[in-house]
Amino acid sequence: MLKKRAFKNNYITNIDQAYRENMPFYVETTGVQCIKKGQIEKKSAIQSRRIALGWGIRGAGKVNIGGAEAVVEKNGIFLSYPGEANRKEALSEQWEFRWISLSGPLACAVVMSYGFPRFMISYTPYPAELFARLDELCSEKSLFTQRRAAAIVLDILAHADGFSIPFSKYERLVTCVEEYIKQNLGNPDLTVELIAEYFQVSRVTLNKAYQEHNLPSPGRRILNQRLNRARELIYGTDLPVLEISRLCGFADPHTFTRFIKRALGLSPLQCRKQKIPTFPS
Repeated sequence: MLKKRAFKNNYITNIDQAYRENMPFYVETTGVQCIKKGQIEKKSAIQSRRIALGWGIRGAGKVNIGGAEAVVEKNGIFLSYPGEANRKEALSEQWEFRWISLSGPLACAVVMSYGFPRFMISYTPYPAELFARLDELCSEKSLFTQRRAAAIVLDILAHADGFSIPFSKYERLVTCVEEYIKQNLGNPDLTVELIAEYFQVSRVTLNKAYQEHNLPSPGRRILNQRLNRARELIYGTDLPVLEISRLCGFADPHTFTRFIKRALGLSPLQCRKQKIPTFPS
C-alpha cells in the first residue's frame, strides 16, 4: 500500500508589475502535484491563461490537451499553451508530476522555438536539482532572482528534448515533416498532399506516424504551426498584419484575420494591444 503524500508546493513568484515589464518571460508558478487514482482535473480553454509544462515523476496519468491524448509516466512530459483546454486523470494509485507555468510577452515565442510536441519522453532523467533551484529562486521577489529563474527554465527545457529519444519507427519521418512544415509555413500551397508527395509516402502513412506520436493530424499540425507563428509575430514583433499574414502562409489578409479571430477570439490588432496575451475561448 502506497503511503499517502501531501504536496502543497505551489511557488508563486509574486513578481511586481514593474519587473514584468523588464522580462521577456517569467515563472508564474512551479510545484509538485500528486493526484490519486480516478481523480480528474479539468481546465477549460478560458481558464488556461499560461503556458504549462508537466514532467512525470512517478506513477502514470492520462492527459488530454486540445483533443490530443497520451499516457504520461515517469520522465514523460506534456505541454499546453494559453487557451487550450486540458484534462488530467491519474491511472496509477498515485500520479506525481512537476509543473511550471510561464507568462510574459515572449513566453509563447520562447517555448515554441524549441519545436516540442504536446507529449514526449525526456532526453535525461528528471532534473531534480534544477527544479529545486527553481523553487528557491521563485520564493524571492527581486528582479535579479526572477531573471535567474528564467535562465533555469531554459536549462530545464534543454533537458526535455524528446526528439533525442527514438520511440517508434516513424520518428525520423515525423521529425522531418515537422521541420518541413516550419520551413514552409509561408507557402500558401502547403498541404498534406504536398508533404506526402515530397516525402514519397501516402496520407495513410503520414496519419499513422502522427497517431503513434500522439500528435494531431498533419493537416491540423499545419494550422497549429501557423497559429503558433502568428502568435509569435503578433506579440513579439511590430510587423504589419499584412506581412504577418504572408509569413504565416495566408495570401489573403482578411482570411488570416478571420483565422486569428476564430482561434483567439480577437483580431490580430486587438491581440497586439494586450501586452500579456490572453486567449478567450
